[in-house]
Amino acid sequence: MATPLVGEVVYELPGWTGNAVDEAGVLWKVNKETGWSAGLNPRSRRSPRPSGHGTTRSRPYGEERLITLTGVAEAPTPVAREEAKDRFTALLSGPDLEQLVVHERHMSRQAAVELNSDPRVTDLTPVVFEWQLTLAAPDPRRYALEPVSPSPTPLQQPGGGVAPPWTPPLFLPARAAGGAQTVTNPGTAPAPVLIMLKGPQVRPGVLNATTNQVLRYGLTLDDDDELVIDTDRGVAILNGTAYRGPEPGSTVTQLFELPPGISSDLQAVGEATGSGTPTMGVLFFPAWW
Repeated sequence: MATPLVGEVVYELPGWTGNAVDEAGVLWKVNKETGWSAGLNPRSRRSPRPSGHGTTRSRPYGEERLITLTGVAEAPTPVAREEAKDRFTALLSGPDLEQLVVHERHMSRQAAVELNSDPRVTDLTPVVFEWQLTLAAPDPRRYALEPVSPSPTPLQQPGGGVAPPWTPPLFLPARAAGGAQTVTNPGTAPAPVLIMLKGPQVRPGVLNATTNQVLRYGLTLDDDDELVIDTDRGVAILNGTAYRGPEPGSTVTQLFELPPGISSDLQAVGEATGSGTPTMGVLFFPAWW
C-alpha cells in the first residue's frame, strides 16, 4: 500500500498513487495538475436569429473533463525504475472506466476516467524519470466518495374512507404523508439519483416537489417487484432485467436530478395496494463541477 506525502493532494488510480511512495519504494511526485481543479467547460449551441437581433441558444451542457498530471518518479535502483515505468505505462489499459480518487485538502472526491493519450515517460537519471498522465472524464462532475442513502420510507396506505349516512359537521382523521424523503445535495452540480420503488403499488413514480419534476410508470408492482430508476443512465429497470419507459407527460429521465445547494422534497406518487408494505428508497452521490 502506498504511503501518501504529508500535506500534498493525493491522486489515486487502480495500481498507482501520485504524491506518494509506492510499495516498491518509488516516490511519485506530482509537479503540475490541470483540469481536475477547473470549473465547468460549457457546451452550448448558438445560431443567428434569422429575423431578430442576436442568436438563439440550445440548452447548455458540460464538456468532458480533461485532466493532466505531470511529475517525476524516483526509484531506489535502476531496475526498480524500469519496473516502475512498466507499471505506469500499463495504467488504465482495460476497456472500462476507472475511478480517479483525489484526496484534496478539504475533501475527497472521485471521477470515472479513461486514458486520453498514452502515458509518457522520459528518463532523467538512472533512477529518476519524468512522467505525464492525461485522462478524460466523460462525466465532468466530481462526486463524493460516499453516497447519501436514507432508509426507505413506506408509502401511504389507502384509507378506508367514511361510509354514509354522514352527519355534519364531518371531521376526517388526519393521515401522515407516506413515501416522502427530503434530501440535500451539498455540491455545486446537479446530482443524478437512484430511486428504488418496491411493491405492491400501482402506477409507481416519484415527484420532486421542489423542482416540480415527475416520473411515473404505467405498471403494477406486486409484493416482490422492484422498479429501479437510474436518472444518470436515463433508464428504469423492473426486477433487474426489464426496461420500462415513463408515462407521457413525465420529465425526461436524465433531467430528473437533485439541484445543488438546496433540499429536494421527493414524494412517491404510486398508489399502495394489497397487504404488503410498498416503499421508496433514494441513493445519490453529491456532485461538484
